[in-house]
Amino acid sequence: MKWLVLIALLAGCAVERAPACTDCSAQGVHPDGFAMNHRTEIERRGYDLVVCQSCHGQDFAGKASAPSCLSCHKNGPTACDTCHGNPPTTGAHTPHLARGYTCSDCHVVPATWDAPGHLTGTTPTCTNGYCHGNARPSWTGGPAQAACGGCHGNPPASHVQTTCASCHPSTTKHVDGVLDIGNGDGTCSACHGDAESPAPATGAHRAHLRGGYFSGPIACSACHIVPATVNAPGHLDSAPPAELTLPGWDRSAGTCSNVYCHGASTPSWTGTAQDNAYCGSCHGLPPETAAHLPTMTLTDCASCHPASVSPFGGILVGNGKHMNGVVDAQ
Repeated sequence: MKWLVLIALLAGCAVERAPACTDCSAQGVHPDGFAMNHRTEIERRGYDLVVCQSCHGQDFAGKASAPSCLSCHKNGPTACDTCHGNPPTTGAHTPHLARGYTCSDCHVVPATWDAPGHLTGTTPTCTNGYCHGNARPSWTGGPAQAACGGCHGNPPASHVQTTCASCHPSTTKHVDGVLDIGNGDGTCSACHGDAESPAPATGAHRAHLRGGYFSGPIACSACHIVPATVNAPGHLDSAPPAELTLPGWDRSAGTCSNVYCHGASTPSWTGTAQDNAYCGSCHGLPPETAAHLPTMTLTDCASCHPASVSPFGGILVGNGKHMNGVVDAQ
């Protein structure tokens, strides 16, 4: 009787458990084709590898009743590369990995193969991700899914200029989840300056911002409407060149005239300082007015303009009184 019970138990186990074999399907232990494509059968069982362990061993190294799984699956059936490669090469995995993305950038990486949420499927499209903006690229769509402008427009709808590098010069910070502008300091110079100066290198921008013998640094707002934010109306949505609030600017000639800072002279924006801002170039030395005598020298200026000129005839730049749009006289 005991032998009959034992034989019955073994017969029942034979449906799920295999003896040592080289062709499981031939012995009737697994469905036909199992040896060549057993992933389908394991998937049908909900990846219940505990069933496999009952014959192949807890470590899948094999027992007398079944061969080792490690002969084909070097790292074991529960390793990442057994099912999908480590890393995977399907879809757009390869180009993403080439850019330095890791699995955790897009996936919750499970601590174990059977962790909750691991074996569930996902829709093969991306939406509202920082990396693709408002686009909806297909995972299997190929390089065309990541064409320049495919994520945020080329240029974005809020921009007029197409010279991206003028505000986004970094070649390593693209698609990092952060809007990286210029040098990243959040100021105007992030886009309009460089490592040498916070002012544009064009024309006399830097000469004005630095200041010199005749005046202290001149702020951008003295000549331009400075936007409160990067996206303020009139900034990115306005085509170049930049608008000036200072009257007397002749863009075609590149000169200023009838401005408080240069008086009656018409300095060239691209000229040299020696040609455009020498002493007396703005108001004469001395000025040609009834209050001044032709014989006056620089040392005489301080008698009426002590806030602007020293007794030795030197310009007092630090107090901001010289070339400030107001005639400071006593």
